[in-house]
Amino acid sequence: MGSKVQDDSLQEIESLIMQMEALERRITEKREQKAFVAGVIREKQQQCQQAKEQHEEKISALARQARKSRGRKAPREGAALASVGTEALGPPQQADSGGPAASEPREALNLQQLAKAFGKEQLDSLLGPLAAGSSPARAAAGAAAEERLETAKRALEERLDLLQCLNSTLQHYTEALPRASGAAQRAIQTQVEALQPEVASFIDVGIN
Repeated sequence: MGSKVQDDSLQEIESLIMQMEALERRITEKREQKAFVAGVIREKQQQCQQAKEQHEEKISALARQARKSRGRKAPREGAALASVGTEALGPPQQADSGGPAASEPREALNLQQLAKAFGKEQLDSLLGPLAAGSSPARAAAGAAAEERLETAKRALEERLDLLQCLNSTLQHYTEALPRASGAAQRAIQTQVEALQPEVASFIDVGIN
């Protein structure tokens, strides 16, 4: 009788030990999962932050380059403007038939959408008088008009790179969220919420 009780006690102890070992393994797995998710989140944060900083630096560089270019070409633009003004006094049919040089540089850009994408101050810095509401004659006056179009194109490409980085980060979070639990899941949700202002800056452009 005593031997049977002792055997039952040993079996119970062994069962408890096995349960504790299984619990310990699950805890270890959860910790490893949490550490992995946290590491990936940090990596994605760094990538996105680097992309944002590089985007801002390149936009600033483009703005500086555009300002320098406008400064160098200002005298030539003045002469070209005078020439355009003289031509504008010609026959009316010439103004009606010939207008691409006077209107194309400005019409080639949707300035309203660009202002939403970059903000008016940054757009003015990038494009100068072309974005500030100058007349078509002045916009067409110098070779700087084409340079401003190229500047806008490059700036939009930089913004697209940032959007792709945000999209990649959000896609990763979306895939990781169902597999995470507890603290790891809350950490992902916090990071997604932190990205909302960045995402909204792109979405607002499409909605407005």
